[in-house]
Amino acid sequence: MRINWGWKKSRYAYGLSLSDQEAKLVEIRPSDSRVAVTRRFSAPLPDGCMREGRIADAQAAAEALRTMVKDADLRGTGVNVAVPLSSVALRKAAFPSVKDRELRHLIDVDLHGGTPLPFQNPVFDFVRLGPAAEAGKDEVLIFATPRDVVEELVRTVRSAGLEPVAVDLVPLALLRLLARHAAITGEEAPDRFMLLYVEAERVDVSIFADSVPVLFRSFRSSRNIWLEQGGDPLALFGRSLSIELSRLMNYYRYSMSSDHGEIRRIYMAFDNAEVKRLPEFLDESLRELIRPLPMERVLYLFFENTAEYDPYAVAIGLALKGA
Repeated sequence: MRINWGWKKSRYAYGLSLSDQEAKLVEIRPSDSRVAVTRRFSAPLPDGCMREGRIADAQAAAEALRTMVKDADLRGTGVNVAVPLSSVALRKAAFPSVKDRELRHLIDVDLHGGTPLPFQNPVFDFVRLGPAAEAGKDEVLIFATPRDVVEELVRTVRSAGLEPVAVDLVPLALLRLLARHAAITGEEAPDRFMLLYVEAERVDVSIFADSVPVLFRSFRSSRNIWLEQGGDPLALFGRSLSIELSRLMNYYRYSMSSDHGEIRRIYMAFDNAEVKRLPEFLDESLRELIRPLPMERVLYLFFENTAEYDPYAVAIGLALKGA
């Protein structure tokens, strides 16, 4: 899923995140320690132009983005973007220990004719995890997504006046912030943890073991139905999500973890201030594990409160890719 046109390295890096309701664009000054966020922008997206993170109306989305890009005077700037987690398949497999080019060919053959995927015509990227149990093979983690999802995203962003440099995943963008926090403070994340990225009508869930993603899920809220029924939709979503998260954690513990290890921490990032209250409505056993994504030690700010940047976590993590 990597897209690279060999751009010259700039003193700034840019990340663009798209939710169903809003686009966020950040400019950072890369460094080896704290991240300086030099500028940030946001723009509401028209109703219906995004559905579950996928572009449904490219013209409307591009027009909204184009206005933001013009106001920021960033036309032609290279930017990192992310595909929706609901469109991503995660696989781990053993392949012969060969060079990257040959390995990519072997994975391509396997995805197109061997291991079945829930979609056709995938594009993919991969990471080597180390030697496999079988001699002469490597464990490989594969991220795959439908080609049309990536191409629509790239076309729309380019139509808005930006140049997509790399296509990434939301959990990996957030993981980049955790890694930067650990490098600055020496405080490592637990060996098993969960990342929650909360939007107004969707939660993306990722489980990591030794900082390697092992499970992705995306849950959609029934916000409109709950509003019609009356009551606080966030509270109703919290109760429903508690059930789903508990099931997912048990599935990981008893079906995926070799030693039945438990999730030790849940890091939460959110797309807007409205959903920041969600942990209040989760089961107590989950609330005890939840921590906010540790942004305060990662960002270098001049005047503003770090909390104002929390909804920009994904965009900042995207900008850090390759920076």
